[in-house]
Amino acid sequence: MTFRGAALVALQDFRKLLKSYFSAEDRSCLLQTLDLVRPRNLDQDVELWETLKKIHLELEVLTESHPKHYYIYSGIDQYFKFLSDFLAEFYVCERRVLHKAQYASGLLLNIIQMINIPVPSLTVQIQNQLKSDCVKLLVFGSEEQQHKVLTILKAKCDGSSDFYHHVLTYYTEMSLKLAKKNGQAAVAA
Repeated sequence: MTFRGAALVALQDFRKLLKSYFSAEDRSCLLQTLDLVRPRNLDQDVELWETLKKIHLELEVLTESHPKHYYIYSGIDQYFKFLSDFLAEFYVCERRVLHKAQYASGLLLNIIQMINIPVPSLTVQIQNQLKSDCVKLLVFGSEEQQHKVLTILKAKCDGSSDFYHHVLTYYTEMSLKLAKKNGQAAVAA
């Protein structure tokens, strides 16, 4: 299912949840807070994303303001967890909503294609694009994808020009910086 389809279902589920567990007055207040009083035409995926983020934030405030057991059995806690997981799979870039795993797969494909360009055709622009895509993969890619790039870069460095050495050095440096920032282990160099 596309982001749009899944987001619209999540929005419908939220409306059902409101009808089931909130009084008319509380429901009306929450819908006004979220600017959902009148059904609007959410044409853009980014508008849907932003609406779901607002819902998520309101539910977070709501669940934190009551004792833990208050919403656990009502389905609100379950919906909140679902929405948290759902939103974590996507991010907004340049007014588009992208699925992180799909984006990372596309990056990996681009990286592999650039790495396999014949050495005489390599340019500074290709090197910069390769570095940029490698950093994006460090942010959005799985550990397996990150290690795959590292392995390929190391193999290309054996007996190659400085082109791949620069990319590998940059990749490992950025891996260390991101790992330190996020409190995680870096991709092994």
